[in-house]
Amino acid sequence: MKGADYVFTGEGEVDHQIVLGKTPFGVSTVAKKLNIRTIPFAGRIGEGTENLYEYGVTPIVGILPGIASLEEALKDGAKNIERISENIARILKL
Repeated sequence: MKGADYVFTGEGEVDHQIVLGKTPFGVSTVAKKLNIRTIPFAGRIGEGTENLYEYGVTPIVGILPGIASLEEALKDGAKNIERISENIARILKL
């Protein structure tokens, strides 16, 4: 991570349980020590995510364009990640 401006990570659902050891929590904890902002992508953003901001998470970004079944979300995962990544890159470029 050294030298990075941002770290991107992801999880199917980002909610209050994230601090119990899910990957985005570990990634953001390490990144914060290096003064790097973390942007987690999530299939679903649940309740209790506000505590993540103190661990280096900048925003939490939902990747689904609307309501979708788990089957649809998984099938379109790569396309959704690509779309949201481009949008985030456009914001960061401003």
